[in-house]
Parts: sequence; structure tokens; C-alpha cells
Amino acid sequence: MCHHPIWQELTPFVEVKAAPAKPTIYSVEDCYETYGYSYIEAVLSNATAKGEFLDTRRIYYNLSFDDEEYVFYPDEYVNIDEEMTDVPYGFVDNEDFQTYKGRRVIYFSKGVSSGFLNPLRVFTLVLPPFTLR
Repeated sequence: MCHHPIWQELTPFVEVKAAPAKPTIYSVEDCYETYGYSYIEAVLSNATAKGEFLDTRRIYYNLSFDDEEYVFYPDEYVNIDEEMTDVPYGFVDNEDFQTYKGRRVIYFSKGVSSGFLNPLRVFTLVLPPFTLR
């Protein structure tokens, strides 16, 4: 029988009411004039700042530009059916919403000037209200 130390450290998942740790933004690129798109690359946390894991089915993120919430529209983002501001943590469509080496990459198909796209205020992660059972 294997007695690897990791098996002795496992504990049951206990859901907590808390906000995820602040995301790490790796790049914000405005390539619209050259390539016809802009993008943001970031790592989103699935744990609190204290290291407590969160249920990723309850984590959403949204983007704010100059303090205005960004709206994803179905006529601009072909893989969504309705307007979306709160993006589910696990949402990936392999076109506009991608993952790459553990990072989220979100593409914008219209011009976003670098003054308008401020990486310090881009991501606001929200945990919707819920009741612990």
C-alpha cells in the first residue's frame, strides 16, 4: 500500500462566502489598427487571498473600462446567445474567450485605445450571492 504524504494532507472541500484573490494581468494589447483585435491576458484565481478554494461554478468576472462595465454582445461574439456582462469563470469558446498556459485571453473585435483599456481596472471578479447549505 502506498503511503505518500499527500494522501495524509487531503481535507474535504468546505465552501466559503468570500471574494476570489485579485487576478494577475499579464498583458493588455491594443492591436486593432494592425490586426483588427485587442486582447487582455490574465490569470484568474479560484481561491481567496487566504488560499481558501472557491466553487468555480459560483465565480464570475466582468471587465470595466473607465468604470463602465463592458457588455459582450452576441452580434460581436458569435458563441454567446445573449448580452453578457458577468462571464462565468470556466467559460471558454476557443475563439474570443480562450485559455493559454493557465491564463485567460479575451479578445475584442473592435478598437480599444490603450488609454481606454486601463489594465489596473480591467478585471473585477464577483461572487454572486448564495446561501451555504
